[in-house]
Amino acid sequence: MGILPNPTYKKRRVLETVLTTIFGLSAFLFWLFPYKSALSYHEQFQLFLTTSTYFKEALSIPGGLARYCGEFLVQMYVMPVFGAIVLSLILVAVQILIYAIAKKIRKDMPIWGYLLSFIPSLLIWLYIGDENVLLPFCIASVSLLLAVFYYTNIERPYHRLATAVVILLCGYWFMGTIVYAFVLYATIYEAVRKSGTTHLVVTGVTLCLTTVAAIIIVSNIVNYPIERLFNDLVYYRIPTTVPLMQYIIMGMLAVVPFLCSSNKAGNIIKSKYENAVALSILLLYGAMMAGGVGLFYDEKKYELMDYDCMVRTNNWQGIIRKASERQPDLPMSVCATNLALGMTGQLCESAFNYFQNGAEGLLPPFQRNSNSMLITAEAYFLLGLTNTAQRFYFEAMEGIPNYAHSGRCLKRLAETNLLNGQYAVAEKYLKILENTLFYKEWARQTSALMKEEGAIDKHPLYGNLRRSHLTNDYLFSESEIDKILGQLFIKNKENQLAMQYMLLCSLLQRDVNKFMQYLSVVQQYKQYNPTICQQGIAFAYMQANKQIPQNMVSPAIIERLKNFATIVTADGKQSPRLAAHNNTLWYYLIVGSKSQN
Repeated sequence: MGILPNPTYKKRRVLETVLTTIFGLSAFLFWLFPYKSALSYHEQFQLFLTTSTYFKEALSIPGGLARYCGEFLVQMYVMPVFGAIVLSLILVAVQILIYAIAKKIRKDMPIWGYLLSFIPSLLIWLYIGDENVLLPFCIASVSLLLAVFYYTNIERPYHRLATAVVILLCGYWFMGTIVYAFVLYATIYEAVRKSGTTHLVVTGVTLCLTTVAAIIIVSNIVNYPIERLFNDLVYYRIPTTVPLMQYIIMGMLAVVPFLCSSNKAGNIIKSKYENAVALSILLLYGAMMAGGVGLFYDEKKYELMDYDCMVRTNNWQGIIRKASERQPDLPMSVCATNLALGMTGQLCESAFNYFQNGAEGLLPPFQRNSNSMLITAEAYFLLGLTNTAQRFYFEAMEGIPNYAHSGRCLKRLAETNLLNGQYAVAEKYLKILENTLFYKEWARQTSALMKEEGAIDKHPLYGNLRRSHLTNDYLFSESEIDKILGQLFIKNKENQLAMQYMLLCSLLQRDVNKFMQYLSVVQQYKQYNPTICQQGIAFAYMQANKQIPQNMVSPAIIERLKNFATIVTADGKQSPRLAAHNNTLWYYLIVGSKSQN
């Protein structure tokens, strides 16, 4: 008969399974909800192609296979649930492999030895909070641990050495500089196994020389500076930059299995303080993650990612809800909020319920920053300033630090050329997108659309944008954007977004006289007199010491303006009593913008 399993052992296995499951579920929920926009961020700054040429190009550099696998998975981040599953599974895989390797070194580990196996996963979790850390680093980390596990199972010392040399040569080319961690692990492992001083020295020297030799040989094959080959080509989006945290994690991947299985850990097995030690580690992890998320997940950057993701998906109500919960204060978050208000027809009704930073809050000036330019580009595109939007999208893609392409930008570039009638150029972009998984169907449908001119004019988006398109939309001064917006409205009276932007722009520039001119033009074509326009009319008449026409301004607004003027006259514009008017046009004109808090 077989030996029945030890009840204590069974309870231990259940506990380990529960803890690992909780860890994985926490990571899944973390990426699916509060940090979902980061998945969209990574997907939009790469373009995975399903061609053999793309595969060959990926494998032509060190770390190319890790890059190829990473980009293959990241393209599926268009489905946020898939991205959350990928990241949580990678973190769980790292923890399970670390523990499996540690158990190969020493079987009788206490529960806190198991808990230490979470260290590399937690560090990776924090590290990928840097938006420039790419998935290939995580893929390479899992691959390293698989190689380490295989290496640990080899009994004969010189068989291990021969295997290690092969792993280093192949690993560097396919997975990149993660092999440094393998060199460290193998050296420590030979010392722990007590294979002899000679074998230890031979192993250490051989593996170091093999790694250096591999990099020198590769430097004669690929066209990269040797210092970059010694650092990294595929793990970090910014070339020539390798954060210290990356090397710390590599070191932890190599060292933590030995920490889990150390003799000191084994000696605590019978200690009555084992549970207390385990609880202390869990509390330490909780504190580390709480502090680490605030440190590695920059709040302002992720706020901007949230706005950008919602602009990309046309989630206008989501933007308004977010801005209502917390006042936007970044130029791009203000831009996104105003765009959402404009797209829902609320801009001239509610703009001053939110922080405003001048006319640049409508259309921020050009900045060579890929993520920032995309929000502005969307505003120009939806307004009908097709050529300007095209320039922003092109510059956004060209500004990606690691010289990748962008599916999101290529899609818009195809659309802007389609709107301009540049079908040959649009077809070029569409042909590229047809070699992707998630843009392929859209590209084919759009290609078919171009074959029938009338179909474009009937399209709900393209038809409207074509009717708003300015034939002389090339270069213009940002200080005269209100005039361009006026031309858009004159060209297409149904362009509600341009109309709202034109009226609000002059008010944000604090030019009430110009606003009155623009409003008179608008009212020649339609009855349009929302709250902010009434506030502008009332302010203009009061400023000119004229009677405010009651048929154009509601009595409540007139009374509120009089109350505001009385407070300013009596107490000055710094009076705390003016806070009751901080969502009005005249508060913006006299005092300044609504508080950002």
